[in-house]
Amino acid sequence: MTTEKIVAILQSNYIPWIGYFDITTVSDVFVMFDDVQFTRRDWRNRRRLSGT
Repeated sequence: MTTEKIVAILQSNYIPWIGYFDITTVSDVFVMFDDVQFTRRDWRNRRRLSGT
């Protein structure tokens, strides 16, 4: 007998998008994939934080 599980694997972000929390609640197994090479000039790296 096999049971199906929903597995979610996501990279961590400084400012997560709203669907990030939906995926964590819907999935049975959640894996935080944080040991990856930094990608330059990617859309995820273009966030500007205003500071003084």
